[in-house]
Amino acid sequence: MTTPPEIRGGYVLLSRRIFEGSYAGRPPWEFMLWVWMLAEANHQQRRDGQKLGRGQLLTTLARMQDAVAYMVGSRRVAPGRPAIAKYLRRQREGNAVATAKTTRGLIITIVQYDYYQTAANYESNGEDHPKARRRVPERAHDRQEGQESKKDKNTDSAAESPDSTEFANPLLNDAEFAEAWRQWKQHRTEIRHALKPTSQQAALKKLVKMGKARAIAAIENSISNGYQGLIEPKDAPNGTNTNRKPAQTVDILPPSNFDHLADDPDFIPL
Repeated sequence: MTTPPEIRGGYVLLSRRIFEGSYAGRPPWEFMLWVWMLAEANHQQRRDGQKLGRGQLLTTLARMQDAVAYMVGSRRVAPGRPAIAKYLRRQREGNAVATAKTTRGLIITIVQYDYYQTAANYESNGEDHPKARRRVPERAHDRQEGQESKKDKNTDSAAESPDSTEFANPLLNDAEFAEAWRQWKQHRTEIRHALKPTSQQAALKKLVKMGKARAIAAIENSISNGYQGLIEPKDAPNGTNTNRKPAQTVDILPPSNFDHLADDPDFIPL
């Protein structure tokens, strides 16, 4: 039997639940751009005119615009550069990417590239996966968030024990805040970034400084926008928002009704 040839270009890993996270209900081109960045990022350190590490890519807004362009009838259209810039800003706020400007373009770092592209971090689905996951070398990011229990049930029981940092937090005695905090932990679990004990402690300290009203508003805003971090809305209860700069109003491509794309000012035929 002839062995089929290897597929050129390598591969990237994607979670089966990716559409249940921050891309649920978003325009299709945003998901396409995320996959493109994963595919373009270096899988190992190399030089591309300048030194780039694993999980980094050098690009421009124009190149990203071209990467997600597609045909509508006889015209080739793509999201406008302001829409792509807004998408990158939201990804930065959610701690999904980091960006740095250079004379040659934009260096994008996918923050958790190693985590996403390590097969052992994915739950076994019966497709020839080993029953036992191999040990993954601990990264600096993991050490900063604290040691995680080998079993999820041990982590959960530790977070709910009387010695947990949650019980030392006065806001948790308030029923309204306690419910908002429960929803925030559930949201983080659903987007596959469950809070570790040290992260919970840091988040609760941040929320205590905000006060009840601002804290609940920040949680609700972060959940509704699919953020990984706690981000206050621009119309925070105290009238200020220390986390975000005023955003430009940019229309993003709607996920349907493609008959009117030719008249959309944010889409540029290439």
